[in-house]
Amino acid sequence: MNRVLITGATGNVGKEVIGSLLKIGQSHSVVAGVQDVEESKMYFTDMDVQLQHFDFEDNATFRPAFDNCDILFLLRPPQISDVKRYFVPLIEAAKQTRIKHIVFLSVQGAENSKFIPHHKIERLIVES
Repeated sequence: MNRVLITGATGNVGKEVIGSLLKIGQSHSVVAGVQDVEESKMYFTDMDVQLQHFDFEDNATFRPAFDNCDILFLLRPPQISDVKRYFVPLIEAAKQTRIKHIVFLSVQGAENSKFIPHHKIERLIVES
């Protein structure tokens, strides 16, 4: 069984991804990456989801969140655009753990727009 860590788990997209994975069945166990585990429990009261502390602005949370997961669903928070500061360490931590696949929610045309963070993050993932 694959363990999937969902970033942005309490947002609209994250909750939909979690709901869809849970509907698929027993092939995945779902881990919600959240900034505040206690506060986030209310979002997942009726779901079979493990909560894991994860904060894009705290590199120390990356490895503990990734250690028991196989797949990372990566959603870039809109307020975080400094790829070198936040995403280079994140991708490096993913490489050093059990993460085998990264699924990144990008934007259409990112491959042709070298100035947006999505393009740079896509390149980091490909190069990893």
